Amino acid sequence: MGPYAVDENEQQIIGEYPNTYTFTKSMAERSLKKNRGDMRIAIVRPSVIISCYDEPFVGWTDTVAGSGGLLYSVHAGLMHNIYTMKKKPLDLVPCDIVVSTLLIQACWTARKPEPSLTVVHATSSYRNPVSYKRIVDIAL
Repeated sequence: MGPYAVDENEQQIIGEYPNTYTFTKSMAERSLKKNRGDMRIAIVRPSVIISCYDEPFVGWTDTVAGSGGLLYSVHAGLMHNIYTMKKKPLDLVPCDIVVSTLLIQACWTARKPEPSLTVVHATSSYRNPVSYKRIVDIAL
Protein backbone atom coordinates (compact mmCIF):
# COMPACT_ATOMS: atom_id res chain seq x y z
CA MET A 1 0.00 0.00 0.00
CA GLY A 2 1.49 3.34 -1.01
CA PRO A 3 1.63 6.44 1.20
CA TYR A 4 -1.37 8.08 -0.50
CA ALA A 5 -3.50 4.99 0.02
CA VAL A 6 -2.45 4.89 3.68
CA ASP A 7 -3.45 8.53 4.13
CA GLU A 8 -6.79 7.96 2.44
CA ASN A 9 -7.55 4.85 4.53
CA GLU A 10 -5.99 5.92 7.84
CA GLN A 11 -9.19 5.82 9.89
CA GLN A 12 -10.11 2.39 8.55
CA ILE A 13 -6.60 1.11 9.33
CA ILE A 14 -6.33 2.43 12.89
CA GLY A 15 -9.93 1.61 13.81
CA GLU A 16 -10.90 2.83 17.28
CA TYR A 17 -7.43 4.16 18.16
CA PRO A 18 -7.40 7.96 18.47
CA ASN A 19 -4.29 8.40 16.30
CA THR A 20 -1.48 6.55 14.52
CA TYR A 21 0.85 7.06 17.50
CA THR A 22 -1.30 4.99 19.88
CA PHE A 23 -2.05 2.49 17.12
CA THR A 24 1.63 1.80 16.37
CA LYS A 25 2.49 1.59 20.09
CA SER A 26 -0.20 -1.03 20.47
CA MET A 27 1.07 -2.90 17.40
CA ALA A 28 4.58 -3.04 18.86
CA GLU A 29 3.35 -4.28 22.24
CA ARG A 30 1.13 -6.94 20.66
CA SER A 31 4.03 -8.08 18.47
CA LEU A 32 6.32 -8.40 21.50
CA LYS A 33 3.69 -10.35 23.39
CA LYS A 34 3.07 -12.71 20.48
CA ASN A 35 6.71 -13.29 19.51
CA ARG A 36 8.60 -13.04 22.81
CA GLY A 37 9.31 -16.77 23.01
CA ASP A 38 11.26 -17.52 26.19
CA MET A 39 12.42 -13.94 26.74
CA ARG A 40 11.76 -11.76 29.74
CA ILE A 41 10.40 -8.44 28.50
CA ALA A 42 9.38 -5.24 30.25
CA ILE A 43 7.53 -2.35 28.66
CA VAL A 44 7.68 0.98 30.48
CA ARG A 45 4.92 3.40 29.51
CA PRO A 46 5.71 6.93 30.69
CA SER A 47 3.12 9.67 30.64
CA VAL A 48 4.19 13.12 29.40
CA ILE A 49 7.93 13.43 30.00
CA ILE A 50 9.20 16.79 31.25
CA SER A 51 12.59 18.18 32.27
CA CYS A 52 14.62 16.51 35.01
CA TYR A 53 13.74 16.62 38.68
CA ASP A 54 17.29 16.16 39.99
CA GLU A 55 19.78 14.41 37.64
CA PRO A 56 21.91 15.58 35.91
CA PHE A 57 20.56 18.82 37.41
CA VAL A 58 17.20 20.39 38.21
CA GLY A 59 15.31 21.44 35.09
CA TRP A 60 17.70 19.89 32.56
CA THR A 61 16.29 19.14 29.12
CA ASP A 62 17.72 19.07 25.62
CA THR A 63 14.48 19.52 23.71
CA VAL A 64 11.39 21.66 23.53
CA ALA A 65 9.24 18.78 22.31
CA GLY A 66 6.01 17.87 24.08
CA SER A 67 5.25 19.82 27.22
CA GLY A 68 8.63 21.58 27.00
CA GLY A 69 7.52 23.43 23.90
CA LEU A 70 4.28 24.43 25.53
CA LEU A 71 5.98 25.73 28.67
CA TYR A 72 8.67 27.46 26.63
CA SER A 73 6.06 29.28 24.53
CA VAL A 74 4.31 30.49 27.69
CA HIS A 75 7.60 31.55 29.29
CA ALA A 76 8.76 33.35 26.13
CA GLY A 77 5.49 35.28 25.93
CA LEU A 78 4.52 33.66 22.64
CA MET A 79 1.39 32.10 24.07
CA HIS A 80 -0.98 34.22 26.14
CA ASN A 81 -4.07 32.03 26.43
CA ILE A 82 -4.57 28.30 26.79
CA TYR A 83 -8.03 26.79 27.06
CA THR A 84 -7.92 24.21 29.83
CA MET A 85 -9.51 23.21 33.10
CA LYS A 86 -7.11 24.82 35.57
CA LYS A 87 -7.68 22.37 38.42
CA LYS A 88 -7.51 19.13 36.43
CA PRO A 89 -4.29 17.19 36.99
CA LEU A 90 -1.68 16.82 34.27
CA ASP A 91 0.19 13.56 34.14
CA LEU A 92 3.75 14.81 33.90
CA VAL A 93 6.80 12.77 34.88
CA PRO A 94 10.40 14.05 35.02
CA CYS A 95 12.89 12.50 32.60
CA ASP A 96 15.26 11.28 35.31
CA ILE A 97 12.39 9.47 37.04
CA VAL A 98 11.57 7.68 33.77
CA VAL A 99 15.23 6.69 33.33
CA SER A 100 15.33 5.34 36.90
CA THR A 101 12.13 3.39 36.25
CA LEU A 102 13.66 1.89 33.08
CA LEU A 103 16.84 0.83 34.90
CA ILE A 104 15.00 -0.64 37.88
CA GLN A 105 12.55 -2.48 35.66
CA ALA A 106 15.41 -3.87 33.51
CA CYS A 107 17.09 -5.31 36.63
CA TRP A 108 13.83 -6.64 38.03
CA THR A 109 12.87 -8.28 34.73
CA ALA A 110 16.31 -9.82 34.18
CA ARG A 111 16.10 -11.54 37.57
CA LYS A 112 12.74 -13.21 36.91
CA PRO A 113 13.04 -17.00 36.83
CA GLU A 114 10.81 -17.56 33.78
CA PRO A 115 9.76 -15.81 30.56
CA SER A 116 7.37 -12.95 31.14
CA LEU A 117 5.94 -9.76 29.75
CA THR A 118 5.56 -6.96 32.29
CA VAL A 119 3.99 -3.58 31.57
CA VAL A 120 4.83 -0.71 33.93
CA HIS A 121 3.34 2.78 33.88
CA ALA A 122 5.68 5.63 34.85
CA THR A 123 3.20 8.33 35.79
CA SER A 124 2.66 10.92 38.48
CA SER A 125 -0.94 12.01 38.82
CA TYR A 126 -2.14 9.21 41.08
CA ARG A 127 0.23 9.95 43.96
CA ASN A 128 1.51 13.42 43.17
CA PRO A 129 -1.04 15.28 41.05
CA VAL A 130 -0.22 18.74 39.73
CA SER A 131 -2.69 21.04 38.01
CA TYR A 132 -2.09 22.92 34.78
CA LYS A 133 -2.42 26.18 36.70
CA ARG A 134 0.34 25.10 39.08
CA ILE A 135 2.65 24.18 36.19
CA VAL A 136 2.12 27.56 34.54
CA ASP A 137 2.64 29.36 37.86
CA ILE A 138 5.93 27.52 38.39
CA ALA A 139 7.06 28.19 34.81
CA LEU A 140 6.30 31.90 35.10
